[in-house]
Amino acid sequence: MNSDDKKLIVFESDISFLDKDLNKKRYIKFLEEDKLAMFYSPLIGPRDLKNHLVENNILVGYEITNEQGLRNYQDKIYTFRKDNGVYLVTKGIELDKKRILLVDKGMDLEIDLPKYLYEVKDASFYLSPINEEVLFRSYCYVANEDEVTPELKKIMLPVIEAVPGILSINTYPFVPSDDVKRLKNKLT
Repeated sequence: MNSDDKKLIVFESDISFLDKDLNKKRYIKFLEEDKLAMFYSPLIGPRDLKNHLVENNILVGYEITNEQGLRNYQDKIYTFRKDNGVYLVTKGIELDKKRILLVDKGMDLEIDLPKYLYEVKDASFYLSPINEEVLFRSYCYVANEDEVTPELKKIMLPVIEAVPGILSINTYPFVPSDDVKRLKNKLT
């Protein structure tokens, strides 16, 4: 899980008021209209910023970083996926199929997959980077569905990731029922 590989963005023009779920402001420059983009970090004084953004066709958006923001803005979200130094942009939420293996401290496994600390909230696993100071806690291994061998799939749980770093055991309500059936079939 590299949170820079995928970002969910809602544009400022698509929201009616700013709420606490939208706390990560992003400046976006499209290189090819609605297809390729990059993120921009302006070093312009606040007084001149608005003019600078307008003159350079830079849009303001907010990165979705939690499931509440995902639910609130599900119809207005764009997925930005890293590709060769820029981001490919698609309208809508792209779900990633992943597998997770939970490991209790003391029953350690050594598998060549990315390792994370996790916290369970509302049928979702919230991942955080692992560090040496907290090695006494339980942890998990996570990988994309297509990166896991058939043998490992037998002991790993299927999960879905919409927001980077949040793995859901269930499907999301915004996934059409036909897609839910197809997704459940693929995950089992």
